[in-house]
Amino acid sequence: MLNHHIATLWKDSKCDGKTWGLLERMNHPNPYRCKPSTFMTNLLEEMQIVAPGNRSIRGKMFEWGFETLLRAHNVTYKSQCDFDINAVQLDFYIKKLIQGEPRHFLISMKTSLRERWRQAELEARILKPMLGQKYTKFYFITTAAGCDRKGLVEGYNMEDMPSVDELVFADGQRFDTVFEKLI
Repeated sequence: MLNHHIATLWKDSKCDGKTWGLLERMNHPNPYRCKPSTFMTNLLEEMQIVAPGNRSIRGKMFEWGFETLLRAHNVTYKSQCDFDINAVQLDFYIKKLIQGEPRHFLISMKTSLRERWRQAELEARILKPMLGQKYTKFYFITTAAGCDRKGLVEGYNMEDMPSVDELVFADGQRFDTVFEKLI
């Protein structure tokens, strides 16, 4: 059963029944009291247990975990936004005012990289100029699966993703730093 804090955050959830059922069986730390990377690490471990072979469900659960953290910290965001462009559907968009200037944070989340890093690069290449390069950061958040922590993505270096500002592992310390920028 979902703990009280998470159930409260998701009382208006549009999560489908199968995913919700899996989420209810998982053991979640309190998102208000733990570091974001701790919450995501726990989620990633639990995902391996409850949905080991189902990539689609695991992807939804990965995004759900990030969205839970955003809700727990009262971050205003848009999810699954398409910016009226057919080729691009971004996982998360956050707009903040910092020193009177609008800042745009674009987040693409993938549990498996295979060729998905190309999709993230395409999203960044299209959206950053639309929103203004100077005030836009594009974060590509992933699990450690299929990656080398030195920045290599299945044989490709980060130079192959020039429009992506940063590749961030959801279970690493850098995730906590990036998340702080978002809240």
